[in-house]
Amino acid sequence: MDVPFTNTTAFNVIGEHVGLIATGSTATDVAPINPATGQPYFTLRATGWGGGWAAGNVLRFNTVGALFPVWVVRTIQQGPETVPNDSFTLLIRGDVDRP
Repeated sequence: MDVPFTNTTAFNVIGEHVGLIATGSTATDVAPINPATGQPYFTLRATGWGGGWAAGNVLRFNTVGALFPVWVVRTIQQGPETVPNDSFTLLIRGDVDRP
């Protein structure tokens, strides 16, 4: 994530792959909401900023998603029924094993 300052107290939150996800101020907590889950990606606390920020300064930190995007398509051909009960199961694990 890049957090470039637009002046001494205001900044944008920009994701590498998703673009601008929030704007904020050093005076308030910022918690950009992930539209897929309705939960914050992370929280930047106002108490952690301190002073001395200037327009053009950038706070940069890395985020790693637990799961990459997956598309699943199931196609059923036309024709008579060949089995009485057709189903499938898909299991995706989204955890990350890091030391």
